[in-house]
Order: sequence, then C-alpha cells, then structure tokens
Amino acid sequence: DTPAAFTAGYLKPKSYITQALLSQLSTEELSIIKLHEKEHVRRYDPAKKCLFQLLTALFPRKVSQRLNQSMTTAMEQGADRAISDEISDRATIATTLLKVRRLVAQPLHLHADTSLVCNYGIDNIEQRIEYLLAEDRGRSIPVVATFLFFVSMSVLCAMSADYIHHTIEYTLSHY
Repeated sequence: DTPAAFTAGYLKPKSYITQALLSQLSTEELSIIKLHEKEHVRRYDPAKKCLFQLLTALFPRKVSQRLNQSMTTAMEQGADRAISDEISDRATIATTLLKVRRLVAQPLHLHADTSLVCNYGIDNIEQRIEYLLAEDRGRSIPVVATFLFFVSMSVLCAMSADYIHHTIEYTLSHY
C-alpha cells in the first residue's frame, strides 16, 4: 500500500518496486527508476552500506549518523549518474526524483512524526538534483595518485620509525 522503490540483499541484491508506486508512474519514469535500482544491484550497494555502517559504529553517534548519511547520498548520486549516462535528459530524471520523493514522503507525513522516521530513501534530494543538473560535476578522486600517496606515506613512516626510536634512545641514555 505504500509507494516505495528499493534494493535489498547483500550477496544477491534485488530491486523492488511496490504496486502503489507502479500505479502512479509513467513508462518513462518507471524506466528511470528501474535503471536507478539496477545500478544499486550492479554496485552491491546494500552490502557496501552495511559494511560502512559497521565501520562507522565505532564513531560517536552524531558523527556516525553524518557519515552514514553522506555515504547514502554518494551511493544515490552514483546511481543517478549511471542513469544520466543512458538517458540524456537530466531534467526528466530530476523531475522523476522529485515525484518519487513526494510520493514516498506523503505516507510518512500522514502516519508519523517525520523527526522520528529514518528518511534514508528521501533525504538529500537537493544535493542529488544539484549534482545531477550540474554541468561540471567535478573530478572524482584520482585513485592511482591516492594509492601512491598512501604507499609512500606508509614507507616513509616505516623507515622513520627506527630513526625516531634511536634518536629518543640516544637522548635518554645515560653513559
């Protein structure tokens, strides 16, 4: 009875769209949602989200919630970007996002106080649409440069550990 579209499953994720949502979508909007959810399946986003939540559980609650929300937004933006690679009209994609958000949020407003509801599926819609409609989406993190940076820092730390140890030992030794 509730409009919803989501992907669930860790090892073999599957996408689901409720009949309540299907009945309110056009063919084009349905294809956009299917592409979006298909991208979540292809990228194993539910498993990534679960692993990330386990890792952020070590942080204080507010920090953990903020990190999880940022991760969710990044995963949604990645799925939105994949749609824009196949459907060139980004305005139609943005309109569909807004329509689905309105349909999904409506039952939440009727049945519960929104401050008590976990809005993972409908939060950060502004960021998603701004990212989707932006002409210059910015560059992604250069993976090779980042990897080389971390390797060089690890080697530098390993090499300097002995030097620092001997320096401390020399200054504290009594002849």
